[in-house]
Amino acid sequence: MGLDILSLSEEPKAALHHQLGEALHNLGHEDEAVKEYTLALDLRRKVLGEEHRLTFETLRDLSVALDNSGKLDRAEVVLREVIAYRVAHSEPGQSLGSRLRLARILLLRRDRLEEATALINEVLSISRARGEIDFETRTFIMFLLIPLLEMHGRPAQLESVLQTMLEIDHDLLGKEHINTLRSMSWLAEFLYNQGKLSQAEAIFSQTVSTGRRVLPEGDQSLGTFLREHGRCLTALQQYDEAEAALLEAYLILSAIDPRKSLTINAGRALVELYEAWGKPAKAAQWRAKLPEVEGANEQGE
Repeated sequence: MGLDILSLSEEPKAALHHQLGEALHNLGHEDEAVKEYTLALDLRRKVLGEEHRLTFETLRDLSVALDNSGKLDRAEVVLREVIAYRVAHSEPGQSLGSRLRLARILLLRRDRLEEATALINEVLSISRARGEIDFETRTFIMFLLIPLLEMHGRPAQLESVLQTMLEIDHDLLGKEHINTLRSMSWLAEFLYNQGKLSQAEAIFSQTVSTGRRVLPEGDQSLGTFLREHGRCLTALQQYDEAEAALLEAYLILSAIDPRKSLTINAGRALVELYEAWGKPAKAAQWRAKLPEVEGANEQGE
């Protein structure tokens, strides 16, 4: 359908408001950007209609500005409109960013954790259909979803998300891909924190075994896998095996950078091992190394 005379006169105004919104957003002035995007959206809905692509683009950009400005109630409403548009136009794969933003808003409200988890499972389902879990989704799950679900005591939801991630990585990438190994390690660490030590150890053992075969010698990820496996073996009182894993982990990680927290944590795990094992002299030996390493870490930062 062609534009009428009103559209021709009003759309340039809408475009100008949208451009001002973009400029303000890029400058970090989100409240002002919200005002300009809102003016543009009202005009475009009036002259172009809800379904026009330009109307949607303003709606999408408004959702980001609302979220960034902390107007979460309105952001939630607009994000749901953005997602609904993507679904209606057979573009679910393009809605991942909006779904993650909406999930983050829901996660900030303790009584809506189930909604947020369901939304993440939708994201993972779409990711499976697309053939990958993108970096943004992995980062969101690792650094926001997992800590918040742990903090609020929702182990069932957390285990479900981690299991789903592992299944998708295994099916799409294969059991030897680094992302599959990381997903295995995350699940094993969750089980370890839940006290399911035998289940965790079995997954850690498989992760380390595969990592040895497919990762370069001295790879940082292998060092991390070994460290976490060693901690689990310590908890299981399998001290000889724990010592071997932790010493190798420390050797790998300290060769990369002795100042990094990964190396420091490997040293701490060795202290904990020797304390649990009843070897105070060795515990003291490793404890003595930690202030030196931690001091170097502070200087490096």
